[in-house]
Parts: sequence; structure tokens; C-alpha cells
Amino acid sequence: ETAPQFPEISREQLDGLLGDMQRRYARRGSGKGALNKMRAYAAVCLGNDDALEQAIAGWKAAPRDALSDCHACDIDTEVGFLLWLGKDDMAIQGAHNIVRRNMACSEVPALTYARALPALLRTGDVETAQSWHRRGYPMLKRLRKKVVGNAGEHLAYCAVTGETARGMRILRETLPLAAEHPLAFAQLTFLAGAYLVLERVGRGKDRIALKLPEAFGGSGSSEKHAAGTLGDALLDRARGIAARFDHRNDNT
Repeated sequence: ETAPQFPEISREQLDGLLGDMQRRYARRGSGKGALNKMRAYAAVCLGNDDALEQAIAGWKAAPRDALSDCHACDIDTEVGFLLWLGKDDMAIQGAHNIVRRNMACSEVPALTYARALPALLRTGDVETAQSWHRRGYPMLKRLRKKVVGNAGEHLAYCAVTGETARGMRILRETLPLAAEHPLAFAQLTFLAGAYLVLERVGRGKDRIALKLPEAFGGSGSSEKHAAGTLGDALLDRARGIAARFDHRNDNT
């Protein structure tokens, strides 16, 4: 699941890992679903929607076995895949299914609440988005480093709905974790959300006090920053990460 999120791991290496996984699982006569789920994760990070559709179909068709994730994780993962494919209505339906049935594990529904926020806003359901943001972010915080990628969706929610003060509080809480996070794909999602908040704050030409980590070009001490300028700097960093993925993936 994590290997495709490192742009320095080549497509050839990913193919080798998946091939080795297939051989090992075949020897024990199980794991077809888990293998296709990993192929779907790889397809997301490789930007290959056709491969993602095929992997999802293989994953859904495979019988559950000892290598399958829990039901809550599986539905949450499917929600994420549907969102990536732009199927907002189907994804939101799956997310509501998790919430209505009180499905839970160590990460669900914290991840579900976060990943559904942009789709809820795109479809105009601001009321549910607000509820899931308020309930979901405190749950997500408890996951520590898992917060990084999905905090980006909470930041985006705050920016789009005008809750910039709340967005700045979340940004201050999560910046240190994001700076030390090893997964480039998670950093990319986080930086996109951080940019949106800072861009909205910068429209008021506000200067903000913020401890910008050294890994993000700061001193690590609390300093005043022009919000818009800082947002542009984080956006440049996000574009740099995106360019590394594009180079690895041989697409845009």
C-alpha cells in the first residue's frame, strides 16, 4: 500500500513487488482480493484509471479470506477509489453506509469522514460536510501520522466554507507532523489543503504567526508570514512532488 506513494520507487520495481506478491499468495492458495486491492492502490498513485477500474473489479469479485481487511476498511477503501474516479454520488453512498451502520475499526470512520468532505461540498451537502468535519477531525488527530494526508481534506473544507480561523488552527497542529512524514503522496494531499487555507487567509492580506518547520523552508520558530506568500511556497513544494510522480508515472 505504501510503496507506490514513494515516487522514487520505479514502475518496474512496483511491478516486481506485485509479481512477487502474486506468486507468494498463489502458493498459499488465497489472497486474490488482497492482491487486486494492492494493484488498485498502485493504480491510484500511478494515475492509471483504467488499471484502477480493472483492479477494483478483480478485488470485488474475489472471495474474502484470511488476507482480507475488515469490512469497515474495505468499504472505506472503496469510497476512496470511487472518489478518485470522480464517482462522487456512489462514494458518498458508501460513506453514509459506514456511518449509518456504525462500522468502525482503528482508522474508520475517521478516514471516511475526511475523504468524503470534498465530494459532499461538490454535491452541495454542506450540512453533512460540517457535521462530518466536526466529528471526524478530533478522531483523525488521534491517529497521529495517519492524520497527514487526510488533514488536507479537512483543511480544504475549512477553506471552501470560510472557516479560515479553524483551518489555521488545524494547520498549526498538523504542520510538524506533515514535515516529518515519509510518504510523498500524503504530503501532496496535505500541502494542497494547506495552500487553500493560506490562499483564503491571504485574500485579506493578513500576516500570520506560524512555526514553519525547517523541512518546509522555515526556521522552526514562531515567525510572522504573509499568508499568501507562504501558501504559494507550499504550493510550489506540492508541484515539485507532483512532478516527481509524473516523471515516475510517465503521465501528467
